[in-house]
Amino acid sequence: MHEHEPGFSVLMERIHEQNEQRALWQEHDSPEILGSMIVEEAQELQEAIENVGEVFEVVSEIGDVLYLVLKLCYDLGIRPEDAVQMKILRNDLKYPADLNSHGDYPTARQQSKDVWEALGGDVAFSHAYLELFAGIGEEARPSSVKRKHPVATYPTFGYAGQVGD
Repeated sequence: MHEHEPGFSVLMERIHEQNEQRALWQEHDSPEILGSMIVEEAQELQEAIENVGEVFEVVSEIGDVLYLVLKLCYDLGIRPEDAVQMKILRNDLKYPADLNSHGDYPTARQQSKDVWEALGGDVAFSHAYLELFAGIGEEARPSSVKRKHPVATYPTFGYAGQVGD
């Protein structure tokens, strides 16, 4: 990242401020609605990608998806860096390079999934991850992170945010 480019925390704060200044947007400001909006924007991104040559539209749709994902991260008190680092680690463990570097893609993918499930799958991963990286939870979160929604702990990742009933 270049010095003049804002990091995730700066972008999230700017997104938060922009949303706070628009009262009508706040009506549509729950994790469930943001999740639906992310799906809608991801579909628009897929359409833009299929229209080869529409680079501006692809960039615009990527911006829409990222904006909503960062908004959701802000509202739930999730650091995007932590989410991506966790995904990279999970991919390394679930889809090992030696099994996914040759042969048939669908077969390698299924073999990886079978081994992953035999080792306990996502449940075992989440417990091990939290044990190894305990600082990711509520007690380690900076006090500057404000939550807009009622707090409940996600059992899998130890993050706080609003949970659908």
